[in-house]
Amino acid sequence: MLYIVLAFIALWILSAFFSYYLFYLIVVSVCSIGILTIFFWKIVWDGLYTQYRLRTDPDFQKNMEKRNERKRREKEKKLRKLSPFQQWKTKVSEKLGSFFSLVLLLGIFLGIPAGALAIGGSFLLDFPSYLFGKTNTITGYVTDYENVSGNKSLSYVLVEIENTDYVLTKPAEFYLGDKVTIDYLPHTKIIRDFEIVEDRITETTIAPVDPSVIDNPLAGSWEFSDENVYISLLLSESGSANWSKITGDDSEGTFYYGNWKYDETNKSITINVTSAEDHSWQPVEYPEEIDIQVATFTEDTLEVEIDGEKFSLTRMW
Repeated sequence: MLYIVLAFIALWILSAFFSYYLFYLIVVSVCSIGILTIFFWKIVWDGLYTQYRLRTDPDFQKNMEKRNERKRREKEKKLRKLSPFQQWKTKVSEKLGSFFSLVLLLGIFLGIPAGALAIGGSFLLDFPSYLFGKTNTITGYVTDYENVSGNKSLSYVLVEIENTDYVLTKPAEFYLGDKVTIDYLPHTKIIRDFEIVEDRITETTIAPVDPSVIDNPLAGSWEFSDENVYISLLLSESGSANWSKITGDDSEGTFYYGNWKYDETNKSITINVTSAEDHSWQPVEYPEEIDIQVATFTEDTLEVEIDGEKFSLTRMW
């Protein structure tokens, strides 16, 4: 019996590593069966029914006393036939049996619920909020997301909003940089309602292509990077332009979007900025124009000066 109990406990613990549903199924099953068994055996049969028979049937009381006395004598008779060592072994076995029975009861009513609380306590804490519809609300920008497969639980999407992860369990279409409002459970961070307030991709008016960019050899993608700074300059033949400068550990930087033109006389690139975002895809204030002075230019390199700093960019394509 002891080996069966130990094997069951090992199975219960291992189930938490493979499937949360199997783990909680075992928890609910064991608690339910244990409670029902003890209720009917100890309370209904040994308790209520026995007391009822003792009060209403005198013969039942006499028979019970005789049966208990007979068991006691048979036990003493068996012990007298045993050697001192066997008697000691029998008494120890009885005490160990009583001890492990107590441990089993404590495991059913205290250990298993405590283990369930330790592994899934946040779900239990959020149950009142789920039941009464009490959720927290936050509005922010989607900075990252990750699809999580359902090996141990149902599939879900881990959405990062304002540097905090939330769990999205229902289908929703969104993109990085979208401004969203969510209602979520406070402990598990499970999203109950997901609403897009502002799309990152919005309709914009396309400006006419400046004649200076048509067949311009500067058109292309240019980059510069070292230990402290990363610069990207995209000049499209269609007239659109992207300029970004990220410093430090990639936590500080701004991305500028707009249209560009080239002044052959002054050797300068001018970007008419229409929008800008920081590294977390959040809109930021931006200047109307960004002037980039061209120092030298070859087919594969572009040396520029901006805000008093010089950079040597390399063509990517």
